[in-house]
Amino acid sequence: MPEMDPGHFRITVPPSCMAGRDMQISRIKSNHQRIQTLPEDQLQRVFGVRKHHFRLHAPVPGEYVDAYEKKYGFGFPEGYRHFIIEVADGGAGPFYGLKQQFITTGATLRHEMAMQYASPSVYTCDCPNSQEWRERLLGPLYRELEDENEALYYQGTIPLFDVGCGSEGVLVLNGPRTGQVCITDYGFSPFEFTRPAEFLDMYESWQEAVLDEAPSLAGASEGTSFGF
Repeated sequence: MPEMDPGHFRITVPPSCMAGRDMQISRIKSNHQRIQTLPEDQLQRVFGVRKHHFRLHAPVPGEYVDAYEKKYGFGFPEGYRHFIIEVADGGAGPFYGLKQQFITTGATLRHEMAMQYASPSVYTCDCPNSQEWRERLLGPLYRELEDENEALYYQGTIPLFDVGCGSEGVLVLNGPRTGQVCITDYGFSPFEFTRPAEFLDMYESWQEAVLDEAPSLAGASEGTSFGF
């Protein structure tokens, strides 16, 4: 595949939007610090805490992100790109926490299917019926075609977090839902987008839920979730 300028894949963001995003990143950093001050008995009742322990991995230098966008011919959505460069490459987050995308700083992308990042995402709209969605992708003979076309369900997305029972939260990399987070089990049942769907909005909403609801969790049964 010929090398391509990663800027080709990213939308130019107006200065006013960038200022708003900078403020949001600052709030996310501040929220993380506030969460760290909550009593341990409250934090230990939050779903997934035993996996991520409310810790964040180190962010990734921008030049490494640029290099991998160029290598694989795709662009990280702007909000998520700012997050992994300025906040963290995974760690504390919804369900079992955000996945770390880079194995080590500057080494390689973690996900084995990175070559499919530039392929069109199939998560373009809400689809209430998984059979209807699969027929739309593969036609009426989808059952016979599904095994050989399994990669369709992964292309154009990056896995963000494990939900459990085979489901994942994925970040859409292209198409009309670029930058949004979708909960999917890769065709076995209907998928849905988080509310809010844009990555930074979703993440900040999760933080606010922790801050608002964790104080009421002391003494509650372990495994309380916030319903993403």
